[in-house]
Amino acid sequence: MSEKRSHAESGDPLFGIAYYSRAQWPKLLTAAADREVLEDTYDEWVAFYNSTVSKLGAAGGKWVRVPIDVDELVAWCVQQGRTLNGAARAEFTALKTRELGGGKSEA
Repeated sequence: MSEKRSHAESGDPLFGIAYYSRAQWPKLLTAAADREVLEDTYDEWVAFYNSTVSKLGAAGGKWVRVPIDVDELVAWCVQQGRTLNGAARAEFTALKTRELGGGKSEA
């Protein structure tokens, strides 16, 4: 049994953390409606990401890296009639986390 599945089956919360590649970062900055809340550079974002996962790990949180394709995120936002902002990014990441077998649906 995979570690991801065992977390999902045990009911332990597993946090999906969106991960953008260096190539995807400029696409996100261009597409985001809330560009002003995002880090200016990829390296700044990576530092924020690393800090976030360190804090989760120190607190005993279980997490999984969720690679995000910005084109897919944009298409999902259009399909859902959503503005591409922090709330949409979080919901999309949660959906992707469940697809990876790392989370339970609230529905």
